[in-house]
Amino acid sequence: RQMCIRDSFYIVEFHVADEWDTEYGMLKAKEYDTTLVPTYAYDAGYSIKIGSFDKERLEETGRRAVHRTTLAIQKNIQERQLTFNGSVREEDGKIFNGRIEVVAAENGLQSKGITWNFVFRARLLRQDVSLSQNGYAIFSGAWSIPNNVNPTNVVLIAVVLDTVDRAGNRGHF
Repeated sequence: RQMCIRDSFYIVEFHVADEWDTEYGMLKAKEYDTTLVPTYAYDAGYSIKIGSFDKERLEETGRRAVHRTTLAIQKNIQERQLTFNGSVREEDGKIFNGRIEVVAAENGLQSKGITWNFVFRARLLRQDVSLSQNGYAIFSGAWSIPNNVNPTNVVLIAVVLDTVDRAGNRGHF
């Protein structure tokens, strides 16, 4: 079981050309027009930075005005089968059109003496969502956990994204 943490964020690592790369990770690198490693995509691509991590950019992205929503997700793992269900609720009293994404990440991976956490393993859901004023939607899905992933170390990360920002621009966010 995984609980939602209010006003929190997670850094998900999409690995490219190493032991933990995935087909979807490679697609994300292409989507973000990644030409060098490391590249940081803040707030699902709202801001992109090549090179070193930029704490100020992360904080700046976190301060921008966004449509308020509440998101909850719950997972269940039986042997190598993961199921999840969740809900998203609109909280600004305005119609919301966006997208729900759920990814699986793995913690506790070891390589060359380094412990890696939140390493991307699979995209489990990418679903458009339209919410009426104060409305909500329910979502669910399943994943057969591959043999190279430790089910005990799997975490789900869910996000609800505006497909249009406050200025009317379309983008990754």
